[in-house]
Amino acid sequence: MELLFASNSLEHCADDQRAAAQQWGHLVGRKYVERIRILRDVPSFDGLRNIRALRRHRLAGRRQEQYAMDLAGACRLPYRGFLLDDKPGVLANELIVLEVSNHYDR
Repeated sequence: MELLFASNSLEHCADDQRAAAQQWGHLVGRKYVERIRILRDVPSFDGLRNIRALRRHRLAGRRQEQYAMDLAGACRLPYRGFLLDDKPGVLANELIVLEVSNHYDR
């Protein structure tokens, strides 16, 4: 699947575990790099449903068009898929990684 990143920092850390560990700590940084590898290897957005270990879930409220997967502890990786213009309700094989967030930070 093709990935886009909401920031240069997210993109840089995607391939550099050391930079990711400096940004978010060792455990979260390692999980971030692992999750990005999985996202790149999955052929389609719908293929993420089959990987239960990711604990993929749809978000609610103002983030209702977004999904997230668990990283470590309360940290999660929110992302968003893109709809195909010619097929309403069908997601393209492209997503944007939005941030690394702590679920309980308000």
